[in-house]
Amino acid sequence: MKQIKLFPSILTIYVFAVFAVVSCITVIPVPAEEKQEQVIKVMAKTFEYFPANVKVKAGTPVVLELTSLDKVHGFHCPTLHLRADIFPRKTTRVRFIPDKAGVFPFHCDVFCGSGHEDMTGIITVEN
Repeated sequence: MKQIKLFPSILTIYVFAVFAVVSCITVIPVPAEEKQEQVIKVMAKTFEYFPANVKVKAGTPVVLELTSLDKVHGFHCPTLHLRADIFPRKTTRVRFIPDKAGVFPFHCDVFCGSGHEDMTGIITVEN
């Protein structure tokens, strides 16, 4: 009786199957306009933010990670339409994509005592 060798045939089928699968894989490039998020940590404590001057680039997604070191504060940047409460020892994330260059003031809008009106900062958006 004649013996049939299946190994070369199975190997050939396997190679063709792998080639078929690999040739069907499409690599989708990430568009140049999709940029990595810029993460900026901002600490709030009675009457101040640190850093008080935040610099970002227009068109780049930004995440502000806001944390209070002492009590409840607010974060309000009216011209960029940003608003958040900041709680002690918790991180509040504010995501936005600045679309225009300029200097945009922000302030605490939750009364935190005498000196509250001095709790301010600026976001500088550069091209």
